[in-house]
Amino acid sequence: MKGASACEKFLIRKEPLEDLLLERIQDRLQSLLTGEGESILRQYIEEEIGAQGQDPRRELATIRARMGEIEQKADVLLEGLSADTKGFVDAKLRDLGSERRRLQNRREELETAPYDPIDAEGVLRGGMASLHDLPRLMESGSLEDRKEFVRAFVAGVSVVPGDARLDIQMRTLPALETLRPGNSTCRMVAGAGFEPATFGL
Repeated sequence: MKGASACEKFLIRKEPLEDLLLERIQDRLQSLLTGEGESILRQYIEEEIGAQGQDPRRELATIRARMGEIEQKADVLLEGLSADTKGFVDAKLRDLGSERRRLQNRREELETAPYDPIDAEGVLRGGMASLHDLPRLMESGSLEDRKEFVRAFVAGVSVVPGDARLDIQMRTLPALETLRPGNSTCRMVAGAGFEPATFGL
């Protein structure tokens, strides 16, 4: 920020740094995928599918159950029909009949509406396969997509050329919250890129 008068200039090739970042992200993904990661990813997928719209099959099941209850109530009312209860029973049967017609109309709408269910397990399997092949996954995304992906795992990177040190602050992943904070320190070795010195999940 204060220019060359205050700071010495260091040039470092980006490729070793990028390779190291991807290696660390792959290590953390591997830890996640071999632990609780699959169930966490399944939960995220199911929540996302649910947020996109309610599965009509669930509503249909609820409607059918309620229509069954209406039929039972109508039967009970008819069994108790007498001259004294006729007015009460007629009113209740009208209410139940109105509700049943509404439910019948809604059931017909749902049964005829197009619905292409999302295969949550298929999405999960595809996602897991992609995460296991991180280099290809990164190549297929746009520059902004790749940046966003890296930011999801890496909180910050500090290069200290004088100490030949590279510090990577990794974000804590859901399945790894009980482990140590994610920091990695690496040594810069002349002509050989970066050499890991210590690393904590």
